Amino acid sequence: MKTCISNAKYLFLAFIISFALSYCGNNESLVNAQIEKGQALYERGLYRDAIQFWEKALKISSDNYRLHFYIAKAYQQLTQFDTSTRHLKQVIAHKNDDIDAYLMMIQNNLYSGRYETAKQISADLEARHPGNANVSALRGD
Repeated sequence: MKTCISNAKYLFLAFIISFALSYCGNNESLVNAQIEKGQALYERGLYRDAIQFWEKALKISSDNYRLHFYIAKAYQQLTQFDTSTRHLKQVIAHKNDDIDAYLMMIQNNLYSGRYETAKQISADLEARHPGNANVSALRGD
């Protein structure tokens, strides 16, 4: 009898793990579908529509820094530089060495007329990544 109960516990645990894994997989599939739809809209210049799909995916996968980057790119295209920068800060919080996020932050600050802030971010980036071609391009090397 004790063995039967023990086996039942393992079966129940296996069921729970299986359910959890399938749920996670479904969420990942849903997030990927939202990302793909957003990318297709972005490529057609439908930036607001793309943002809507990516924000839906962000509600499912809130720690997905890639989504924040895509949203930041779209807001930059819409000239909403502060909103773009807010999302870029989320990217950097998850992936501190993302050069593309820093470069976009520099652009956002330049477009917004915050030249000193752009200069400071550029100097910080150059100190962090000496010799990087993208960073050196900021100086015109």
